[in-house]
Formats: sequence, structure tokens, C-alpha cells
Amino acid sequence: MKLSVIIPTLNEEEQIQHTLQAVKGQRTDFEFDIIVCDGGSTDKTTRLASRHARVLNSPVVGKSKQLNYAAKKTKSDILVFIDADITIPPNYLQQIYNMFGNDENLWACGTNFRHSTDGYGFSDRLKIHFVNFHMPKFYDFHAFFGMTKLPGCSFCIRRDIFMEAGGFKNIPNEDSVLSNELRQLAKKRGYGKLKYIRTIKVTSSPRKILELGALKIFGHYSRRGLEAKRIQREAGK
Repeated sequence: MKLSVIIPTLNEEEQIQHTLQAVKGQRTDFEFDIIVCDGGSTDKTTRLASRHARVLNSPVVGKSKQLNYAAKKTKSDILVFIDADITIPPNYLQQIYNMFGNDENLWACGTNFRHSTDGYGFSDRLKIHFVNFHMPKFYDFHAFFGMTKLPGCSFCIRRDIFMEAGGFKNIPNEDSVLSNELRQLAKKRGYGKLKYIRTIKVTSSPRKILELGALKIFGHYSRRGLEAKRIQREAGK
């Protein structure tokens, strides 16, 4: 199997080097590609990224569109989508690779994640810890009831399945929407599964928590989910 790591960017000069260094530092027994798909950054993002990855300048802007564009530019069997502010542990890719290699029925998987508290004051750390405590329970709940959702910050999928499903939709909560579509496709075909992996954890920047607030972050994603459902309903008419 071949594997590609795909990272969407837009003015991520403060985050991208740290993210790419973690990817470059992976301990694997296979080679992999690193693709940064940029949406028109006006800072140093692409210059910094080019030191570690193949940089694609997407003709279309938006996270979903950039990820879909990059996916079409690689022939790898496994696509690993991570955000530009994510730090993955040194054995992350090897574990993902082994899971797909050992289970032909595994279509897609996503991992647990936590938001970093490093360098933040007491008040901010409380907000971050609050979200870190509750967020995994959301994914655990859905997985327990057979409604597995995969987080977009760490979304891994077989390329042929990704293409068959039509990639990410350019609507809010694109990760949850694709998760739902994959479950429906698996049900229709009678095989295929999604897996939320609690034991593998990546680290994310808490910038959105600090921007919106610990309590408002859940309302923000709930509203995005409702908006995505509305768009899907209207598209189906």
C-alpha cells in the first residue's frame, strides 16, 4: 500500500512547520508522501511548507475543496487528512498503515484528539481541559450506537472509497457528513466499516476554543451540524 498525508492550509505560517516536522519525524517501515494543499496564503505558509512537503496551489478555496483537489493528485491507496495545527505522535502513521493492512474491511478511521494546554494561563487551561474532557465522549457515544463519526483533524480513508463517496462536501461539518455517507454506503454494499480509535491521540491547537469559548464551542458545532443537514435536504429536493 502507498500512503499520502494531506494538509490543507490558508495563512498557517505559525503552525505549519511544527505540524510538518511531526509528520517528517514519523517512524515507519514504508515511505509516504506529504502534500500541503494551499488555498492562497498571503503569508510564509507555502515557503515554509515547501521545505518538508510537496505544495499544491489549489485553484479552489475552502478546506473541503482543497482536500478533494489534493486527493485527485495522488494515487496512494491510503489518504491521511490532518489539519495544519495538528501534531501527530511518532508512531501514528505506522499504526494507521497496519490497521488498514490487517483489515480489508476497514474503509476509514479517525483518532482521538486533545487540545494543547502548553503555554496558556490558568483560566485558558480550564477552558481547554473542559473541552478535552467532553469532546471524546461525543465520538464514543456515536461509535457505541453504531453511528461512528470521524474527526476531520485526523481522518484516514482508502482512496477508492473516498472517490466513490464523492469526497468531502463543501458544507459545514464536512467530516461528519462524509462519515454518515460512508456508513450508508457500507450498509448498501453489505460490508465496510468505520472505526474511531480512542487509543491513538493527536494534539491540536486550542485556538478555536479560546476564540469561541469552552461552552460556545459545542453550540458552534451543533449549529454547523444543523446547517449541514439543511443543505443536504435542500440538495436532495
